[in-house]
Amino acid sequence: MKKYEICLHLMVPVICFAVMLGIFLPRDVFFDQIKYETTEPIEFVAGDGKIDINTASATTLGYLPGIGPSTAERIVKYRQIHGPFRRIEDLKKISGIGDATFAAIRKFIKIGE
Repeated sequence: MKKYEICLHLMVPVICFAVMLGIFLPRDVFFDQIKYETTEPIEFVAGDGKIDINTASATTLGYLPGIGPSTAERIVKYRQIHGPFRRIEDLKKISGIGDATFAAIRKFIKIGE
């Protein structure tokens, strides 16, 4: 067997494995927990990359870990009724956001200046 044939026989399985790994692993393995697959703009506060919970849309809030579409809608509705959040901890007043969910999203949110 020639050198290039041996190399070819070794490289084909490695390339196939790499392709299969990319197809079957969930994207969250490679990226942080916020998902960016959206066509709508994400309302970040410039500089730190955190989401301002007083201005973000329900779509944007839905990209936070543990926050689904219905919880995101409840956040927006709460803001409309009670006004802007004064502290990020006030999110715990929303049904569906407990201590564990708040701990998961804390590093991704802020109150705008």
